[in-house]
Amino acid sequence: METRSRLGMAAHGSAATRAVVGVVALVGVVIAATIGFRVAWGTTGSGAPTEAQTSTDADGPSPDTTGSKPTPGSVTTKRASPAATEAIISSAQSYQRQGDSTKAETVLSEAVRQYVEEQPLRIAYGDVLLTLGRVSDAYEQYLAALSIGPRTPKLEATAGTIASMAGKLDRATEHYQAAQNAEPTNAEHPLFLAQVQIKLGQIDAAKASLLRSAKLDPNSARAWGTMAELAIRENNLSVAMQHISKARKLEPASVAWRLVEARALTRMGQPGKAVELLVTLDDSLRFQGPVLKQIGECYGMLSKPLDAGELYAKASDASPADAELAVQTAEWFQRGKQTTRALEFARRAAELGNDAGRDLLTSLTEGG
Repeated sequence: METRSRLGMAAHGSAATRAVVGVVALVGVVIAATIGFRVAWGTTGSGAPTEAQTSTDADGPSPDTTGSKPTPGSVTTKRASPAATEAIISSAQSYQRQGDSTKAETVLSEAVRQYVEEQPLRIAYGDVLLTLGRVSDAYEQYLAALSIGPRTPKLEATAGTIASMAGKLDRATEHYQAAQNAEPTNAEHPLFLAQVQIKLGQIDAAKASLLRSAKLDPNSARAWGTMAELAIRENNLSVAMQHISKARKLEPASVAWRLVEARALTRMGQPGKAVELLVTLDDSLRFQGPVLKQIGECYGMLSKPLDAGELYAKASDASPADAELAVQTAEWFQRGKQTTRALEFARRAAELGNDAGRDLLTSLTEGG
């Protein structure tokens, strides 16, 4: 799988699970969960890198190679042979397989200091920095890789994803637009661009990007599902149902799209139909925050607080260290006038040190 696809799918668990956390995550779900990077990594070899074959310009001074982030484009450039580049990357990859990203970072940091203009080394270094959580530094390496060239659409788009992760949304937009311009028939470029535009609040632009993506790939459930979510935001519920029906048909097992449909039905005043979509899910899915919240909202509209309370109680028992969930469970039982059950979960929250739980326990104990 490409680095970009892994990064763009946002980091919350299974593909279906990740998508339920909102519009941007919806694009991200079913667009990153774990980060296992590969772009320029070799597949064989281990141990320290071999000595590179090099060539140096006869004219001009030697380039400044101090620091960990040298600038490409020096007058005199020390170059690594393809074999040496592969050996360096293979060495770093070997450390990665052993779970030692720090040593991999050391290998590649020294490599890019020595060989400023080697794009594969810059990409590999950026990927290792991502595994270490150094997103801004990783982005700088991808910028360097783009500057060195070739400036491929795939590399441009990956840089866009990393820029988005670093909070550089304007830069992310530029990268995705460049990828789209270079590869106008690729449906993923406008899809990822829409994700950033949503974050920036550029909803009209995001809708246009999503429509472009859907036209390029009519089987993209991500595009249809995200358009449905945007339509719900604008209370355009008939359009939302049209879009989500397409996403559900394309990916019937997706919890993400099931949740979006439930939200649309709830907005349409059909909480009974909405709750039917969600209560049949496995507990591991029903107990997720967004799904549980939506079911609770539906039960509230149906004047069934005890049904919500019982479901929340099961979820709280499955996650007994979650104080906030215990408080919410107690509140549902309080609404259903089940004081004994409300006390049970308020006490659980209070014992976990939750202030709201303590306050609720006091209120219930005093007959509130």
